[in-house]
Amino acid sequence: MEADPKTLEPVCDASAALHTIQATFPAAKEPLLVLVDAKDGETCHDSWTKIQGQWAGLVAAGKIKSFLSPTPFVLSPENARENLKQLNGVTWRRRGTVIRRRWLRRDSTRRMRRSRMCSS
Repeated sequence: MEADPKTLEPVCDASAALHTIQATFPAAKEPLLVLVDAKDGETCHDSWTKIQGQWAGLVAAGKIKSFLSPTPFVLSPENARENLKQLNGVTWRRRGTVIRRRWLRRDSTRRMRRSRMCSS
C-alpha cells in the first residue's frame, strides 16, 4: 500500500481542474481549520468573537487576505436569555394584527397592479 494521498484521487477532468487551480493559486490549497475547545456555549461564543476580532485585525494589516468565521452561528446563551426576556414583554396579539393588516394591504395592492397589467 502506498502512503501517497494522490493515489486515492480519482482520475478525471474535475481532479485535473483542481490540480490546475491549486498550481495557479498556491494559497487556495492551504486552508486553515480552527477548532475551539470550550467548556460551555458562552465560552465558545466569547472565544470565537475574540478570534474574529484578531483575524479582522490581520486582514486590516494586510497579513491575510480574508477569512470565514462561524461566529454568527455560535450563539451566546446569555444573549439568547436576554433576548427572550425582551420578547416576553411584547404584546404579540396586537403586534401580529398590525403586521397582518399591513401585509394584507400591501398584498392586495400587488394583486390590483397585477390584474391591471393582465387586463391591458
